[in-house]
Amino acid sequence: MYGNRTSRVRTHRSVQGGQFGQGHELLRLGANPNTQHVLSRATPLQAAAAKGHVRIAQALVEKGADSNQVAGDVPATALEVAISAGQPRMIEWLLEQGAILPGAEQLDSLLHELERHGDRTTG
Repeated sequence: MYGNRTSRVRTHRSVQGGQFGQGHELLRLGANPNTQHVLSRATPLQAAAAKGHVRIAQALVEKGADSNQVAGDVPATALEVAISAGQPRMIEWLLEQGAILPGAEQLDSLLHELERHGDRTTG
C-alpha cells in the first residue's frame, strides 16, 4: 500500500495544486484517498472541496474517498468545507454523490457562511 508519510504529503499537495494527473497517479499506485494531512488533519477530498476541484474530487471518490468523513483541525465533512469555502459547484456535486448535511442545529451557521461568501464560482 502506498500510504507512508511522503505519499500522504504528495497526495495533499497534488490536490491543493489542482494537479489531476499527479493525484490520479498516486491513487493508482495505492495512495489512501482518506488519509489525513500531517498538520491540518484534513483529507484530500476536503482539500479538493475547499478549492472547488470537482474533477479531482470525482477521482478521489472513485478510489474510495468517504464524502461524509469528519476530519480536520476543525472537524468537518467535505460538504461543510465546500459550503464554508463558497464552492457552489462542489456543493452540488457532493450532494449528488450522497453527501449529507450536518445536523439541523449546524445548518443555520453553514448557510450563514455560504451567504457570507456569496455565489463565487470557479472556472
